[in-house]
Amino acid sequence: MSDVEKRDIIQETLSLSKSGGIYFAGERVPADEKQMVLFVGLGGTGADALIRMKHQIYNRMKLPVDPKTGIPTADHPANVSFLALDTDGKTETLAYGNAQMAKNGSEVFNIGVSDWVPVLNKLEMDRENGISYAMWYPPKSNINVVGGKDGASGKRPIGRAAFFNRYSDIYNRVKQALDRLNAANPTAQSLGIFLFTGIAGGTGSGNYLDISYMLKELGSKAFKAVQVFGYVFLPDVNAKNFETDYLNYNGFSALKELDYFMEHGKESTHFFEQPYTATLTGTGSVPMDYCHLISAKDIGGHLYKYDDVMKSVVESVFCYIANSENEFSLSSYYNNVNTLLLNCQSKALYPAAHQYLSVGSASVRIPYMEITTLLAARMFGKMENTVFSNSVTKTSLQDDMTAMGLAWEGDPNKGERMLQDTLRQALERNVKRPNLDDKKYDDIWSGTNTAYDAAYNYIVKYQDAMNTDYANVLEEYEGNLRNYLKSAIRRQDKGPVYLANMAYSHENPCVVKMLRVCSDYYQRVSNGASGDLKSAEEFVDKKFLDGKHPGFLKLGKKGAIKDYIDALKNWVRLEEAVYAYKFMSKLALDLSEVFEKYYKCVLKDLKDTLLRVRDVFIENLQVLTKREEKALKKPDPSVLIYPLAFEHTYRTDFEKCVERAYNGFLDNLSDNLKYWIGREIDEVDQTISGNLDIEGRLSDFISTCFTPLYSTINMETILNSKKDPTLSLDLYVQDLVHNLYDTSYPMFNAVTVDKTADTVIISIPAGCPTIQAAVQSFVTASGLGGNAQIRVSDEKNRIGVVKIAVGFALYQNANINEWEQAYETTLDHALLHLYYGWKEYLPSPNVQTSWMSGYHCLSTEKENDEILKNFDRCSEQELISYDFNKKEAVLLCGNSDVIKNGIQLGGSLQEKVAQLQELKQRIWNPMDPNCQKIVMKTYGVYLMNAENQQALQNGIIGNIRANVVRNPKVRDALAEQCKMLETIREFEEKLSFPKYFSQILLCNLFKLDEITKDIFLKREESDPMPLLLLSYATDNYDMNASDFWYKLYLKVAAILESEARPGVTWKKIVKKNWEIVVKTVGQVESKRVELLNACTSYGSRYYQYSEDFKRDASLQVNMKKYKELMNIADFYEHAYTEMLRIYNDYK
Repeated sequence: MSDVEKRDIIQETLSLSKSGGIYFAGERVPADEKQMVLFVGLGGTGADALIRMKHQIYNRMKLPVDPKTGIPTADHPANVSFLALDTDGKTETLAYGNAQMAKNGSEVFNIGVSDWVPVLNKLEMDRENGISYAMWYPPKSNINVVGGKDGASGKRPIGRAAFFNRYSDIYNRVKQALDRLNAANPTAQSLGIFLFTGIAGGTGSGNYLDISYMLKELGSKAFKAVQVFGYVFLPDVNAKNFETDYLNYNGFSALKELDYFMEHGKESTHFFEQPYTATLTGTGSVPMDYCHLISAKDIGGHLYKYDDVMKSVVESVFCYIANSENEFSLSSYYNNVNTLLLNCQSKALYPAAHQYLSVGSASVRIPYMEITTLLAARMFGKMENTVFSNSVTKTSLQDDMTAMGLAWEGDPNKGERMLQDTLRQALERNVKRPNLDDKKYDDIWSGTNTAYDAAYNYIVKYQDAMNTDYANVLEEYEGNLRNYLKSAIRRQDKGPVYLANMAYSHENPCVVKMLRVCSDYYQRVSNGASGDLKSAEEFVDKKFLDGKHPGFLKLGKKGAIKDYIDALKNWVRLEEAVYAYKFMSKLALDLSEVFEKYYKCVLKDLKDTLLRVRDVFIENLQVLTKREEKALKKPDPSVLIYPLAFEHTYRTDFEKCVERAYNGFLDNLSDNLKYWIGREIDEVDQTISGNLDIEGRLSDFISTCFTPLYSTINMETILNSKKDPTLSLDLYVQDLVHNLYDTSYPMFNAVTVDKTADTVIISIPAGCPTIQAAVQSFVTASGLGGNAQIRVSDEKNRIGVVKIAVGFALYQNANINEWEQAYETTLDHALLHLYYGWKEYLPSPNVQTSWMSGYHCLSTEKENDEILKNFDRCSEQELISYDFNKKEAVLLCGNSDVIKNGIQLGGSLQEKVAQLQELKQRIWNPMDPNCQKIVMKTYGVYLMNAENQQALQNGIIGNIRANVVRNPKVRDALAEQCKMLETIREFEEKLSFPKYFSQILLCNLFKLDEITKDIFLKREESDPMPLLLLSYATDNYDMNASDFWYKLYLKVAAILESEARPGVTWKKIVKKNWEIVVKTVGQVESKRVELLNACTSYGSRYYQYSEDFKRDASLQVNMKKYKELMNIADFYEHAYTEMLRIYNDYK
């Protein structure tokens, strides 16, 4: 780990400004070990929520510890597991405060790729080849790829492509996370999965649906009972950090999908089913059992910063997973939520998916983290004049060296005696000089020179001893150094900063510099002695020669012995000096390197770390001071007592805590050196450990020092000191909790909260009976009843309220119009949905009935109009029946198999009409098991507040109509019925064409141009612009021919079928003219007679033509000609039948 990385970790974990500090161990609560919990963060926003969740768990929950040392062995309880999935590589190093993702990579999986082009190309190619898993990908989309390892570029298809590219790996990562939970408690039955995701970017928005269903599938395989709790961060949460266009249309696209599957995911025809490369995920369930929507603005209209939004969510979730002293079950709590949801849906203002939740929280707390951080700051401040200021002097350095067995004299900068005796004694401890003074004359000059032999052998042994003992001497001195460091680190007059300066300093006296000066000096002495050796040896030889003739030189034998022995001793001393100072020079140099090694590997790191920690706590003290100064102007209602005020209130006991910390810190530091610098002093030659835990060891130590004071106070103590003396603690707590309840605004930016409901969890500290009684009184007095649960927690520093607002619909969000407009105006539809085509298929969650005045969405209006048009047509055709007592309707869905091979009719006109009627009855036969019945219910109270029975029935119908536009299953069924009805209508229309033709004829709407012989169709008698039917020049007709009327009929039928003339509906025109004829006939007898005569004339002619064409057809062997003649005969028969019907009606 680099110095910069370590500095950043210290800053992140201990700085209050970075959400770090000293976390008081006494406030840690146990996890609910019966409840297995998997936290999943999807995309950047989801991963951000995840690391903050881990931060809370790491600092507020009891962690697994080593039974021998008591040091945590993990950063979260065994029943909790984390997994972040993102396309951004930065998530792998994500940290918040003192929390970080596991270094082994087990908690983060980067699904991004460095080059998206081949990934997307393969998807597109597989889609074109019809491979099922790729059919979701938008065809020929040409998505602009700028994503990669740093994200999905805000594009949903890219985010989802990443999921498909790494599907098997993601599947295995989720399974591994669940396996860790299973291994922690093999008997556990219940699993809660908390999914945090944004829906405005590329990764979260592109994958939340697939991941939700994958989590459900794998969770159900691993545990008996599984619930997925979704926390969906809406686009406005990220709006301040990014451009809003793509956030808005991504968000609305995701909400449109979420709304559909949350409401219809359990319906067999609307399961989410997605084939992947290896498996098929299909589940008859909603993606999330409970979906919490999170906005940047709460229902009270308060706008929150991003960090505050995250804080509120994490605080709420923490409340669920922490153990409580009384019975509290997450599943039972949410069972109550289910009841509230059903109640809200029955009272909904508009038909919509009122199935969403939102959360809010409010609390008051004793800020023990900040208080213990202040305690640490005071401790470091007290150390400023000792541990951080101890300076190295000549005297202190001499004392240190003496303590390490390196006593010295003189000034090392002047090359004085220094360590000569100390080092030489250490090197010479295993050799002894020979006694040369007892030698006699004959020992030297009579035969063998025993004096010289003794001196020579000694020098040889001396040199051997130097070589043999050197390593042991060096090791002993290193041992002395280690022992001294271990001892001196604990001393307030020494300590790590002093020892580092003692070992090495650029400016001041230090061991390393002194030893190197000594080494240079000893080398010079050795070199000097080596230069004197030759003359000393020659002098020994001279004195030996002189001693052979002691009388000649008038020395005498005694004088000769003395001179020779003195020369011999001088030679020995020079030989010793050469080797002794040579090894002393080496020893001093090697010792300097040993000291430098300990300086670099232990002392410097420890000094720098300690100084950096001190600086952080100086900053922390400044932060605390500024916070309290700010609080004087604008108090934070969540803080019961500020740290400086706490210090002042409990000054005597607080100072004892500081003194206790001051006296014990260096001992604790020495005992935990490995967690501060990565190694113990004895491990200086080993590879440094990466398991630093400065914040953890410091927090545990400060917590121990604070515990005696903490044990004398509790929440009731603090509240008593805060309240008005005239007010009872019971009433004070009731007022406090009432305020918390009122201000725990759920984080949903709602236009209206009508018809929603709240359920709350009130957490109170254990051991506070007055608080518990007061909270129970509040619950009773407020009428919350079963909608409030009281949790008695070991977390004794806070009273908190978590509120869940139940029954929101998406249309209630104040931003929904803005998001929908961004969605509707997006040009590239390929970027919108997880399946191409869902834009048109899925209903808008912004239901039309809820639109405020002035808002319109043309596509929704168009789609809804088409659905309601089909609904009304089915209602008119009596395919929809109403049960007003049950407030529901039933759509009878026809059996399409009846007409799957087309419609075949035969016989006369009446027979064909009868056949069509019989066919309709067969298609929509209530007794046919293939005719499905779809129940369409009312939803909520829309149009249901009627003053009378008729108005109520109309309201029920209106409510059902408003509800069906949101239901694709009903929409599709309505469309299918109308399609079959239209097929039958077309046949009915064709059968009615002879009727219209006969009425046109009898109304005299045909006009013959006497000059051109062209025949026209008039709108009325005086129509100035009649429609040309037959052109004499081009149609080549003969008015006297038997097929003339048939040719004219074909022209009329074509017009009736196509309604070709713009703005003219010919059927209505004919009907209008025929009504005039009928009226006239009823009033004028002559007109009636005239009508009957015309019917007789045309009828008899048509009858004859029909018989003639039937006869001609019977003689044909050519089938094509036969059908042609029979079609003509069929027309004349139908025309005759119509003339006969009219005749009978008016005769």
